[in-house]
Amino acid sequence: MKIKSIVVCLESIYIKFVKMIKEVFGKAWIGGRFAIIGFIMILSAVIGFYLDTGFGKIIDISFCVFIGMIFVLIGKTLIKIILRVFRDFPTEFLAILILGIAALTAGISFALGFPVYLAFLWAILIIAVESFLGIGLRLAFKNKGKRMLAFALVGITLTLNIAAIAQIRNLGNVNYELKNYILSMKSSDNKEDILSQSEEEKYKVKTLSYGSGRDKNRVEYGEEVDIKTDNVYAYPFLENYIGLKGKLRTMYWGFDDKSMPINGQVYYPEGEGKFPLVLIVHGNHDMKERSEKGYEYLGRLLASQGFITVSVDENFLNGSWFGDLGGENDARAWILLKHLDVWKKFNEDKKNPFYNKVDFNNIALIGHSRGGEAVATAAVFNKLKYYPTNASVKFNFNYNIKSIVAIAPTDEQYKPAGKPIEIKNINYLLLQGANDGDVSTFVGSNQYNRIKFDDGMYHFKSSLYIYGANHGQFNTLWGKRDIPKPLGWALNIKPLLSGEDQRNIAKTYISAFLKTTLKNEMDYISLFKNYEEGENFLPKTVYISRFEDSNFKLISNYEEDADLETSTLAGGIQRGEGIYTWKEKRLEFRSDFLGNNNAVELKWTHSGGIYVIELPKSVANNWNINSKSKLIFSAADVQKEKLEKNKLESTDFTIRLIDNSGEEASLCLSNIGRLHPPIGVKISKWNYYNKRNYGKNFEPVLQTFQIPIMDFIKVNSKFQPNRLKSIEFIFNKDSKGDILIDDIGMEI
Repeated sequence: MKIKSIVVCLESIYIKFVKMIKEVFGKAWIGGRFAIIGFIMILSAVIGFYLDTGFGKIIDISFCVFIGMIFVLIGKTLIKIILRVFRDFPTEFLAILILGIAALTAGISFALGFPVYLAFLWAILIIAVESFLGIGLRLAFKNKGKRMLAFALVGITLTLNIAAIAQIRNLGNVNYELKNYILSMKSSDNKEDILSQSEEEKYKVKTLSYGSGRDKNRVEYGEEVDIKTDNVYAYPFLENYIGLKGKLRTMYWGFDDKSMPINGQVYYPEGEGKFPLVLIVHGNHDMKERSEKGYEYLGRLLASQGFITVSVDENFLNGSWFGDLGGENDARAWILLKHLDVWKKFNEDKKNPFYNKVDFNNIALIGHSRGGEAVATAAVFNKLKYYPTNASVKFNFNYNIKSIVAIAPTDEQYKPAGKPIEIKNINYLLLQGANDGDVSTFVGSNQYNRIKFDDGMYHFKSSLYIYGANHGQFNTLWGKRDIPKPLGWALNIKPLLSGEDQRNIAKTYISAFLKTTLKNEMDYISLFKNYEEGENFLPKTVYISRFEDSNFKLISNYEEDADLETSTLAGGIQRGEGIYTWKEKRLEFRSDFLGNNNAVELKWTHSGGIYVIELPKSVANNWNINSKSKLIFSAADVQKEKLEKNKLESTDFTIRLIDNSGEEASLCLSNIGRLHPPIGVKISKWNYYNKRNYGKNFEPVLQTFQIPIMDFIKVNSKFQPNRLKSIEFIFNKDSKGDILIDDIGMEI
């Protein structure tokens, strides 16, 4: 009753105020009207003066003033019509109507990114439907004489509501052409089942937790912690831990950036001996969620295979309803290295259950999302004496980090001195889902491209791009929707692999990678050179893989200059004949994101085109190419016609080698491996949202091909690889095509 009295009082005051204004100004309102019109005309003239169309100032000004007049006339008429239409409507209904439309317009525009005018139209439609639903229900119960109208209104509006709910609940749509393409891919029966033992359990797994012992939200790091650890001073790394946002974090966690905990869940093998140490770190998610728990599947598997595995808790650096910290990726990396400091103490403490159990010569870091970038940053920090952003912070880590696994990583969130992180002489595995709705662009490939090997030791890097894999299912708690609801309802989750399948891919590749790099079990390396080696064991989907090791000798990677005829290797000559398009370009990913990698694009519109690389004499004189060597290159099919028509057919062409005596040997690409067609992916089930948030449906991802030189010798026994003169790509299998080629070289 009090609220109603206040409203009546305010309404009375408003009426008296309007009456007073009318009495004071009388018909002077007319002057105000003309003044506003005059202002609009002057504003239009100013816009015209600076428009500069090239037709002259008089025409420019006249045109803009004319548009201004049209705007005034049409706008005034529309507003008058609206005011007359709603003049007799109840004021309370109008107030709620306007409020609802305004709120919904703001919500649609902000959340879905619709232009304001489009959001406004949708808001009117939605509010109108809900209004008529309420009107219909009121008529049905209160006015028996209008039951037919009531039933019609309720029936129509309920149908529209049900349709809207069905659309929201709809999981999306499947690309049946892709499904058929996957079914049509034949696995080779001759492939060795190298992965049959990749998940074999050799050790019984035990678990425990370590942490501050004072965590008020999680007992395993609080009163039930197994091993207590000291807190760390993270203040220099968290410049955004300030203001209300910082205070709310401190209030929730019970600690601030000056005293952050070192918490971890440990999965370790029961038994004697030293074991390699593996740290897993999550990325950004709701800080209240226990993200580190989502990698238990990896922790238990790796522990059963003889790795001490730690799932690191950095949830206190994650986002929440009161905002994301931002700029915290260096802190994630530093805290990860502080965990290694703790493990060094564990290993040296005779009272600790891990005394003398850790093999510090074999350490690996695994990171997901922002954690995937953090592990690369940690590898760089590990070798530095000072924090790049503040030299008053000294580093003294120098651990033997041999391997890094990045799962759908971010990139360049932390750029010391404005430069992206570059790591050297560390084995690197990159996993990325094609259907990732969070890190939706393959930015991890940039870090992959920046990795270099120059210390004379054997290292390799490999990437796997997985169709049907999203961001969240690599973590058992994050799930299928890569962005929170209600926006998560916009995602197209129907084409996704099951969570179990997606994690099985991760388990297979990560365990094989760590066995190869930390335990020197080299039987698995063929999987990284060619994913087809494991397709009898892996879930059925489309995979694209890259590989490069320290034995690779580069001929051309198209990074050297703008001259199409020069190869990266000095003295080489490149030429194209009968090719419609021949150009070198940077790879462009989703959302118009330019990668840091160049490739050559070769497009042909009729059969018979050829691309030739004539090698310098230094190759024949110094490289010692022999029957055990391999020709290596990467390629991607980017033919737009296939993409637009969803035509999933593989492109084929011929690779020919010629020696100094003119002997030649040729092989078809289709006899070597599979070059997948361009495959579009709809991350969102709604076209507008998909285009606005994710851009293109396709991004070019290169596939590495390794061809044993022995295969060429089998074609022509007179061919002498140690006298190799030229490499040719002959486009004689398909009448038209469009491909990218990159990283041409040899494994000696």
